[in-house]
Amino acid sequence: MVTGFRDQTKDPGFVRDLQYGLFLAGELRFAEELQKEVDELRAAMETSPSFYHVVGLPHRTRIVAEALMRKAWHTIEAPRDMTFLTSDCPVSTVEFADERVLPGVGFGKENAAVFLPLTPRHVFAASSQVGWPEMADTRFVDSLNRLTVQFAHQNVYANTDSAATQALVDDGINRLVFGQNEFLASRW
Repeated sequence: MVTGFRDQTKDPGFVRDLQYGLFLAGELRFAEELQKEVDELRAAMETSPSFYHVVGLPHRTRIVAEALMRKAWHTIEAPRDMTFLTSDCPVSTVEFADERVLPGVGFGKENAAVFLPLTPRHVFAASSQVGWPEMADTRFVDSLNRLTVQFAHQNVYANTDSAATQALVDDGINRLVFGQNEFLASRW
């Protein structure tokens, strides 16, 4: 796909057709300016790890679905007076390995757990591990909220306004970056 896009945008007819389409829409643009913008866009795409992950999604969807279907599904409730946060990147993963919890692994790892806050009081968990409690303890909610904030790109959503939540977001947002240290291709 990237090679095809590169070849297509290198063709002088591409910029001419783009320029003509813009002209028909009432915008007059210089061909050199358009070529420069196309080259910058292509370069940004080619150097973006996220681009390759997005391009691969149609092929990976079946693999992710199969991995999730092999796991046991659970709904876990937050204890009274606690809530789960969500974000613009609401799915988070961890791997249980050697009594450690490692964030940002691929869905297909055998020891991976996948979390998705459903409501402020409930979170979906998919994991090969059994014995998840129906009611979370405070440590679990705090840990998952911290992980949700780390996976967030720009926005975190809470059902209450809290100084503690704001401090957590200010300190931890966007620590796990898609394609860099979150869902690395080697971890699929």
